[in-house]
Amino acid sequence: MGDLKDSFKKPHLLHIGWAYADYMEKSTEWMLTYMSNFAEVDYDEVVDFVIMTDDDERDEWFQRNPHWLFEHDNINQDELKSLN
Repeated sequence: MGDLKDSFKKPHLLHIGWAYADYMEKSTEWMLTYMSNFAEVDYDEVVDFVIMTDDDERDEWFQRNPHWLFEHDNINQDELKSLN
């Protein structure tokens, strides 16, 4: 993956993928697969992340990252086109 994507930590990428799936109103299955591909982690790791992340943590992440969609759109879109 590119330097920009490599500079982000996996939890941040997982949050971005999750937010994008919600934004696009996708199914849970699509969301989990998308998060796995976007953050380059195993599917089971994504499931664990979703289970372990409570609503307060997600709300806090959104407050700290109001421009998450801009970040998403600038991270390797070519590799993600096949999922949309």
